[in-house]
Amino acid sequence: MRKFMQIAAFTLIAVVSTTASAATEAVMKQEAMRGDYQSQRNLAYSYATGWGTPQSPNYVPKKPVDACAWYRVIATSTNPKVQSADYSNEWTYCSKLSPDQSESAWILAKRLIKQIPAK
Repeated sequence: MRKFMQIAAFTLIAVVSTTASAATEAVMKQEAMRGDYQSQRNLAYSYATGWGTPQSPNYVPKKPVDACAWYRVIATSTNPKVQSADYSNEWTYCSKLSPDQSESAWILAKRLIKQIPAK
């Protein structure tokens, strides 16, 4: 089971990172704010890992607090597309934050949740 989870996580990361590279941060954020599940995941992943270099047209800086906030938005949504990996991502990336950063991520997540239309 553990081996299966590792393979599934690796496959998911490959799919998300390929999709994330095709969109700019602004486009991903716009779609994420409309409630698009995959865009929310792509944006969270991009913030968690960073994407490209500052000279790249699709550059997304690493923003751990924003990444955690988006993972929390996903994990607390009622979207039927939410998967168990989404809860794991929330734990994985949010547990790396300091208590102050975690609090900031919750504040941002709550603000985002209020702005995103329910689906």
